[in-house]
Amino acid sequence: MYFWNIEKLKAQIIERPLTDKETLPYLILTLALLTAIKYLPQHAEFNLWDYVLLFVEVTSIIAGTYWLFLKNKAEAGSHFLQRYFAIGWVASIRVIVFAIPVMILLAVILIFTNANWLFAEASTFADSLFYIVLALVIYWYNGKQIADVAEKAKY
Repeated sequence: MYFWNIEKLKAQIIERPLTDKETLPYLILTLALLTAIKYLPQHAEFNLWDYVLLFVEVTSIIAGTYWLFLKNKAEAGSHFLQRYFAIGWVASIRVIVFAIPVMILLAVILIFTNANWLFAEASTFADSLFYIVLALVIYWYNGKQIADVAEKAKY
């Protein structure tokens, strides 16, 4: 993997295309960086739970993306990036659409139980837990779909 030497990377790509395994670290690091950037302190209320969520999200992106790579038959698989982005987009949208009513129901329940922390300006344990569970469900569902395609693909 190259971090700075664009000429060597270009020379390698000119000789032969990168394999999915060689491309995977670029994808993982790009996603991790994009996630980390959104957690740069932007307000005075950045607290411990923001740091916990940052760590969990970056870790889940790295581990989850690698797990999806394995579900695509790892090195023996093919077209990982196409499957990751195409299947991942559709599968994630489906999970999020089903998560919205759950979020609304939880909010209503919490409002009626006078859960003052629901309206806290800073992140809480509950925020972190919800996003962690949502990420796990999204990766699980994406993995299920990618494994199915990898198993049935004719190429």
